[in-house]
Amino acid sequence: MENHPIYCVDCETPNDNDAFACRNCGKSFLRNESQHENSLREVSEQKTFRPVLCVFLGAGVILVCVTTFIVLRNSGLRAKLSECSSRHGINVCVYYDNYISTSDVAFDLQGVEEGVSVRRVDLVHLLFQFSQLLDKGSTKRLIIARSGQKFLYLGLTDMVELANEYTYGNPVWSFHHLPERLKTMSGKNAYPTWDGGWLGVMKEQSEDLNKFISDWVGKEFS
Repeated sequence: MENHPIYCVDCETPNDNDAFACRNCGKSFLRNESQHENSLREVSEQKTFRPVLCVFLGAGVILVCVTTFIVLRNSGLRAKLSECSSRHGINVCVYYDNYISTSDVAFDLQGVEEGVSVRRVDLVHLLFQFSQLLDKGSTKRLIIARSGQKFLYLGLTDMVELANEYTYGNPVWSFHHLPERLKTMSGKNAYPTWDGGWLGVMKEQSEDLNKFISDWVGKEFS
């Protein structure tokens, strides 16, 4: 019969089969066969458990680091949103759509706070106010989303023109021209561009604005 070394349960040091105590830590060994087998089993279980524990601990550390990175990375966008006067009652998440690049910013509608009266048009006010505060040097697209689902986007040039006109010029012009500047995520025009008499054009633009809001938020806003 092959003699197996005795592993100390405390320090896992291998010892001679006939040893009465660990040569490293001095722990006494029990000498009957069943106790010897139990000692070997305990050491084996410990050796199996420790790698598994390390894997779980490592995964937990990585998850915490990634979560912290995302929260800190998007904190500047959340600060800009908090400066917008139309934010009250509207739950919106703002974040970079890419873990590395800051070129795409998502404006992600989550819903309306319970018990707060919010008009449908308030969401567009908030969209323009937030757009005006974005860093125009790094932002290339403002992605409009709903509950994590990308819906449409505004390119940088259109976003800047609409936001500037809303802030410094004629807000009504920005409202009327928003739909025709919106793109689908594949890059196509989401709504038509109208021409003709100004009264007829304004009517069509107003209808497109209402359709855009309905397409985006449904009937949640009164």
